[in-house]
Amino acid sequence: MEAQNENPGSQRPGRWKSARHMVRRRWILVATVMTLAVSGATIGLLSGTGLAGGCGGFSGSSGGGCEADVSVQQVVSVSPATVGQRLFYLIIVKNKGPETAQFVRLVVRMPLTAAAQWAMSTGQGYCEPLDKTKVADCFFYRLSAGERAAVSLVVVPHSTETLVSRAGVSSQTSDPNKTNNVSTLKTRVKPS
Repeated sequence: MEAQNENPGSQRPGRWKSARHMVRRRWILVATVMTLAVSGATIGLLSGTGLAGGCGGFSGSSGGGCEADVSVQQVVSVSPATVGQRLFYLIIVKNKGPETAQFVRLVVRMPLTAAAQWAMSTGQGYCEPLDKTKVADCFFYRLSAGERAAVSLVVVPHSTETLVSRAGVSSQTSDPNKTNNVSTLKTRVKPS
């Protein structure tokens, strides 16, 4: 007599395995970020600077008087783009100072007339997977004064309609110059 499978639910189609793998990767990322945050808080408390590097203390708020001028700029790999061929966007976030920018968020609205393929940030950041809304949502824990971070986005145009990409950046730290927090980039598209 054959032994019955003790866990019949473990034999799932391949898509369930990939979904479990994605969830597992997310949990690893969350655990890593939490570990780094706790380590940074401990070092900050021991050095007397708190979580905000001298701007706000343990509460995590950016506190009074702390400012960081974050800005965003977009660059496209080729212009005009070609229908059906990949187009690369580089979105650069910069902290012009004078203080460290805490909890920086970059939101990029990809062109509606193109298929969004992926979004990837530099080592210190994280981007949520692109979905049908074609919005890239990226996060950076902190950017020191003068530091830059970048996000690469790939799209494939479907038509010769001009592509419009809009990017916006914000930070928990007070920003004295909000005029450089938004960027719009238009790219012409030629037929293939």
